[in-house]
Amino acid sequence: GIAMAYRCGAELHSLEFQHWHHSDTLYPNSARRLVHNYPDFSEKKQFLGNDFYEKHGISPGTEISTIVDEDGNPVIKELKENIATDDSFHSPNVQRVIAKRFAKRGELFMRYDKSFIETGELEDIYYNYRVIKNFYDPKEEDIPLGTSAHTSCGGLKVSEKCETTVPGLFGAGGAIGIYPTVNTCLWSGETSAKYASERAEKIGVSEPNTKQINAEKRRVESFLRSKPDDGLIPSQVQKKIRDLMWDKMWIIKNREGIKEAISGLQKIREEDIPKMGLESTTRKGNFAWLHALEVINMLTVSELMARASLKRKESRGSHVVEEYPEKNDDNWRKIIVIKQEKGEPKIEAEKPTCPRKAVE
Repeated sequence: GIAMAYRCGAELHSLEFQHWHHSDTLYPNSARRLVHNYPDFSEKKQFLGNDFYEKHGISPGTEISTIVDEDGNPVIKELKENIATDDSFHSPNVQRVIAKRFAKRGELFMRYDKSFIETGELEDIYYNYRVIKNFYDPKEEDIPLGTSAHTSCGGLKVSEKCETTVPGLFGAGGAIGIYPTVNTCLWSGETSAKYASERAEKIGVSEPNTKQINAEKRRVESFLRSKPDDGLIPSQVQKKIRDLMWDKMWIIKNREGIKEAISGLQKIREEDIPKMGLESTTRKGNFAWLHALEVINMLTVSELMARASLKRKESRGSHVVEEYPEKNDDNWRKIIVIKQEKGEPKIEAEKPTCPRKAVE
């Protein structure tokens, strides 16, 4: 959605900020992004309610799970002391400390309390627990954790009606830079649908732009092509993009790495895309064809993320740059806005129109 809107000329904002999870399953690859929902970091509330604890005879305050290091030592207490905050476990402040303390992957583990496992209700409490059991026995072993970028904190620049800077183009959900929970997605979906329908009723039905439709049809069909002998299938190109962004655009970045990410993405675009093809050119149920189209969107958004990160010369929230370790309100209490002009990204830093608290 972000890439499509960008191609339409819509303005984007805050793509340098990402929301990370440190409690995702690390191995095997097929289990990646299976998040372990760690209970409230501040412990100010009983995660499951008193009735659950009384029903199963579990001592109040017992945590469903805890994060331990490679020696089996709990680390949450240490993190709380270092951070001195009541923020949630996945907040930007906590992410920074975990990133600096435990690096990228392989040094943290999730340990489930056996008393909760024995209730037989964890599969209903944690939506990923049923799947995780296919790979591990949480009752007998600690589960290795990794860090994953789950969503962007930026996206389409929209009004209170969820209308983008392109009149008549509306956005919703994670595409507009809000954390995609059920509530926010429902709100933005309802809001955008309401005002989009009102606008449609007001302007009436217009003739479709056949020139644009045919151009997009040609673009989409250009990727329905067979892979050459020395070529790559879309999933291989997707992996190259993910590996590059993981290596150069992690939580803690440096400017040289960001520049290398941009040049690496350009190299993929110039060298790999021309020889990317499909193992089947059927038009029915061809998911590889969809993946090929997604590769282009991944390249677009990844490059914009990197360019936005290069523009912001400070560290703020989940955007951490080694050369600029401190927040700089005097010069950078601004929003990075990107718009396509003449086929190239135009990047500007604008003063926020929202209250100060909303951008800190």
